[in-house]
Amino acid sequence: MSAGGKGDAVARVKGDREPVICGVCRRRANTGFGWAGKQGRPVLWLCDSPECGRAARSVYEMPTIELDRYEQRARDAAGERAGAFLDAIGKTDLATLTPEEWATFLQQVVVGFEDELRRMLLARTAPF
Repeated sequence: MSAGGKGDAVARVKGDREPVICGVCRRRANTGFGWAGKQGRPVLWLCDSPECGRAARSVYEMPTIELDRYEQRARDAAGERAGAFLDAIGKTDLATLTPEEWATFLQQVVVGFEDELRRMLLARTAPF
């Protein structure tokens, strides 16, 4: 398949015979469920999120360049979410965060990315 073509996105997140990471949100694929479209095709493994199950087909068929754009938008939204947390606690210097604040900040980034990526994929929000 040519660079940026259909199926390239799947090549980045599948290929293992056993589930490793969710092909939609990048969480741990712990269910044993996946999407392949038809028998014999590589499997896009899924986590336990119902939203990832609903988005699997579109992600499976999505060109890499389009998925990259969704991921970039989700990354930016997660950064905004983490920044809002810092604003709420009145801190801007990461070195001054307590261990609990640091964990919450990181959770805002990671979970924010997962949530936003799933939301945009399900809404088919244009990534540009």
